[in-house]
Parts: sequence; C-alpha cells; structure tokens
Amino acid sequence: VPTMLSTDNLIFVVTDTPFQTNEPLFITEKTWKPMLLKMPFILLSNAGTLQYLKSLGYKTFDHMWSEDYDDIQDQHNRMTAVCDLVKKLSSMHTDNLKKLVQQNYHILEHNYKLLMQRRPEQSVFDAVEKIISRQ
Repeated sequence: VPTMLSTDNLIFVVTDTPFQTNEPLFITEKTWKPMLLKMPFILLSNAGTLQYLKSLGYKTFDHMWSEDYDDIQDQHNRMTAVCDLVKKLSSMHTDNLKKLVQQNYHILEHNYKLLMQRRPEQSVFDAVEKIISRQ
C-alpha cells in the first residue's frame, strides 16, 4: 500500500478564503495543499471550483462521495451540504474510510504529479512544502 504524506487525517477539508457567491473564482494555496499532501479533499470554496479544477486536469472524488455541493450557488446551502457530507464521512468506520482512500491512491498520485508539472502554482507549493518541512 502506498504511503501518503499525511497519516493522521484521511480527508482534507479545505476551507478556502473565497466563498461568497458574488466573489470571482480564485484558488488559493489552501486548495493545493491536500494535493501536495496526497490527500483526498472536500472543498469549501466558491461554487464551481471543483469543476474548474477538473478543467485543469485534476481529478476529484465524485465517485467516492457526492460533490453536488460544488453546484450550490447559495453559500449557506453550500456550507450546509459540506457539513452534512463531513458528518456522513465521519460516521464511516475508520478502516472502511482508509480502504476507500487507499483504493483511490492513483487519483492522489495523479493530482500530485500534475501539481508538480504545472508552473502557475510553483511558488505556492514551494511555500507550502517549506512550511511542512518545518513541522
């Protein structure tokens, strides 16, 4: 079984700064961090952010859990949907959740490799890597 960089948590819940419906789509370093850590993620950000990541070639986890929250324009309803999803995943037995993540390691590896190949985010993940190496 491949080793992920993070072993304490199985799923990264990204709480990104842009969240308001009327804000332009903008991806911060918080979104890239779970990819750098090779972790599946749930993204609490602007509506459509997951779709945008897919357009860049990244893979998300819609086959593991519902990502319908990404389509919800109303920020309150989007927050509620993400909270409900986190509660649902939290109720899963840890071994089952670990197995689900391990079975989809190829996606984590794909996202990591793509992130390493892309240059627009280079300065961001260099900074994140520096922070991680201090821990």
